[in-house]
Amino acid sequence: INPWSRMSSRRWIFLIAAIAALLGVGAVAFDAWRTYSRDLDVAQRETRNLVTVLEDHTARTIQPVDEAVAVFADNADALLSRHTDPSVIKARLTQRLANLPQLLWFSVFDAHGTLVASSNPDAARLRHVTDRPWFARHLQMAPSGRTTGRDRIGGLTKGQVSGRWFAPITRAIRAADGRLCGVILAALDPRYFSQLYRHIDVGRHGNATLFDTGGTILV
Repeated sequence: INPWSRMSSRRWIFLIAAIAALLGVGAVAFDAWRTYSRDLDVAQRETRNLVTVLEDHTARTIQPVDEAVAVFADNADALLSRHTDPSVIKARLTQRLANLPQLLWFSVFDAHGTLVASSNPDAARLRHVTDRPWFARHLQMAPSGRTTGRDRIGGLTKGQVSGRWFAPITRAIRAADGRLCGVILAALDPRYFSQLYRHIDVGRHGNATLFDTGGTILV
């Protein structure tokens, strides 16, 4: 005897209703999963676009600083000459700084970490900077035999005199034999980036962070 033929019509209705309910729940779950996947794809695409925009902004911010530091490095002989008036060097540094709002100041130091000139008025009270990581790094680097070293961006540093935080962009000036002759410092203002990041909507739990190549947080 077929057991299905013995079921009452009430049971049939209940079974059909249960199956319909399961199908409905499944359809809702599938639609929710599809919506979630679509929203996730959109979020990932927007995040990639945002990262690309911030990457481009960072590159365009750093590039003119690199160019300015390179110009000073090309004139290293004049910058480090004992016969050059420090006030003349300071005027050149200050003039270049006027077109770079992302910077706090330019400074030039000799091989002993003694200040040669700076666009930062507070720098006159500096004794030496040989203990600062951004300067010591160049002392520890093996001579390369090149006149100038590659620009380097260090982690956030607090100014010894000014008390202001900055990210040091530095370039070593070296003699033909690789001996360190001096260091050029460009003090990058982290607020230049943070002011932009504060206007970016990354959601309640999101954040925008700028790291240096060593993984240290800059902004």
